[in-house]
Amino acid sequence: MKIKRVFEFDLIRALAAIMVVAIHTDAITASSSNYLGGISWWMANIINSISRSAVPLFVMLSGSLVLKTYQVNQNLKPKIVSKLLIPAIFWIGIYFLTQYKWHGVHYNVLTLILAIINSSIGHLYYLYIAIGLYLITPFLSSYLIKIKYYKKIYLLILSIFLNAIFLLTRAYNPFITIFLVWFPYIPLYLLGSEDKNRLPKYYAVVLIITGTLINASTNYYGNLMLTSNQSIWWMSRIGNYFWDTLSPSTILITYGIWEYLRNTKFNFPKLISKSISRLSSSSYGIYLSHPFIIWLVDHYGNLSIHQITGSLWAYYLAKLLLILTISWLFVEMTKKVKYLKAVIGEKS
Repeated sequence: MKIKRVFEFDLIRALAAIMVVAIHTDAITASSSNYLGGISWWMANIINSISRSAVPLFVMLSGSLVLKTYQVNQNLKPKIVSKLLIPAIFWIGIYFLTQYKWHGVHYNVLTLILAIINSSIGHLYYLYIAIGLYLITPFLSSYLIKIKYYKKIYLLILSIFLNAIFLLTRAYNPFITIFLVWFPYIPLYLLGSEDKNRLPKYYAVVLIITGTLINASTNYYGNLMLTSNQSIWWMSRIGNYFWDTLSPSTILITYGIWEYLRNTKFNFPKLISKSISRLSSSSYGIYLSHPFIIWLVDHYGNLSIHQITGSLWAYYLAKLLLILTISWLFVEMTKKVKYLKAVIGEKS
């Protein structure tokens, strides 16, 4: 069954791809005390704070598309292999190779296996989430009933609760990561499949603003505490909780963006609509490849933040646009190579 393209989904997917690139090109807030509290820092902090909703948005999109597809065509094995396993094998291999070549990380068989089990594979942890959710789709499809407002709230709270348990458990036993990293995302996966009972746009905007303010302010005070050798919401292997993809504040942003964009009819010029749809179709490949593009640009283009002498906010926005463009071009070119396009989830 071929699913009819929904422009709102294309818009959400394209936005999520931009958000992921925005997170990983942000070297300003990642530098902690070096730029803390400046105008450029706050701009990057706000962009990064709202962008934390990218992975949850991808999960909700998967729920909307995969769960519905399964109801008609109950065979996900080809999709799991072509969309997830082949890209996972290739890009995880590339990740370890770049860690060795550019960061001097040496692996033996044991440390390699442990890194895979612990999900010490950077942004590619999303592949574990997707594989886990795809595998349990047959069990979840029977729960696709009409979800009213109060059930939506329960699902959102449940996702936060399950994630808190997962983070606390992982802090003491990191070996469970590969087996349970997908588990807290089940409620969002189900929630994405619901088409009715939209939240009014005004409330959606309030959720986005509230979540962003919480994320940005807690990140600021967290960094401020760290620079003074104190600790706030900071745990080994967990980091700043409010920037986690399933923290309460990030859930507010995610649900607000989802409801606002699903509840809005857009009338963009034809060229812009086509560009958004094209970017959407390349979003998975952009997600997979963009950190490696960043490393190449930083290494060979001399664009690391410590080499910049001009305005940091201009540097951040320009680098974001550059990485997004190069990643997009890479994906579009890869799609044209018969056997290579499998590494970005395209059928050969």
